[in-house]
Amino acid sequence: MFDEILASVPQTIIEVDTDLIIKFVNRPVASFFTRQVAIGDQLLDVVSTTAADALVDAIDNAQRIGRSLSEYRTTSAVYGVSAKPLESADGTLVIVESASQFDGSGATVRELLRDHKRFLSAVRYDLANPLSAVTGCASVLLEGGRSLNEETRSTLLRHMSDEAYDLNATLDDLRTAITIELGQLELASVLFDAAGTVTQVVEGLAPRSAVIEVEADPGVTVLGDPVHYRQIVRSLLINSLSHASGRIRVSIAEEDDLSVVSVRDKGELVSAEWSRPRERKPANYPTTPRKVGLGLWVSRELAAAMGGDLKFDHMDSETKFRLTVPSGRQ
Repeated sequence: MFDEILASVPQTIIEVDTDLIIKFVNRPVASFFTRQVAIGDQLLDVVSTTAADALVDAIDNAQRIGRSLSEYRTTSAVYGVSAKPLESADGTLVIVESASQFDGSGATVRELLRDHKRFLSAVRYDLANPLSAVTGCASVLLEGGRSLNEETRSTLLRHMSDEAYDLNATLDDLRTAITIELGQLELASVLFDAAGTVTQVVEGLAPRSAVIEVEADPGVTVLGDPVHYRQIVRSLLINSLSHASGRIRVSIAEEDDLSVVSVRDKGELVSAEWSRPRERKPANYPTTPRKVGLGLWVSRELAAAMGGDLKFDHMDSETKFRLTVPSGRQ
């Protein structure tokens, strides 16, 4: 019964021992193989040289790091090759599937691998500086001991606290990014005060909030998800605090049926890849940017999910993010 179930799945499943002898295969004949396959065959004898290289790399990497993913291409097809060591047996499980089977959107395995690298790059971008700062401050405190004066100790502890806040924000962004990619994002739709919500975020950034100026028109409301709205504003302010020089200006206004929050600073130019007009992609399409932090990408996706947008502009050395979401006065 179990063999019949495995024979019905679209992927080719192979189990090999440490000598790459085939102990199980659910599909004796497949386009991946060069001839009829049987139990006891040497794996490398029944696949092409190019396919053999992909299989050996996948199996070797799986043995080293616990799991691996690679790609094999022919002139007419693309295959994804994943491998995982078997704990209950002295061997490796290998799964081979075509690109169309591998991803419902039709993206090639290479695109999926590229998107995975982009996602990791975005996460690393947001984690690197706070982690380095926390580690550095902790080292100074441990090495300096009682020789540090109270002012220095207080400054280091405050800096660690600020960076820990940013790390926690990154974890929130990571959780949200996962729900977005899985298509499981759920949003509330309630009426709330824009200025009051922005002020809460600014106060949470104290004492760094001393460099943030907030100007708000009276009575501006938002119809959306207040938790994710705060997450967007927080990401924009953390981005400005990390890259800007001088004061950060936040303005809150209402334009037509939209609530508008603008964040201006003398910050760095964001990559053109992110700042080009946002296009809706099919579900599961690789979208995570390569050269911006995870927080900005998540913010843009959240704004769109709430029926708004997040745009970027850079003019006369000033960086401006403009968040628009539906107003409560629609």
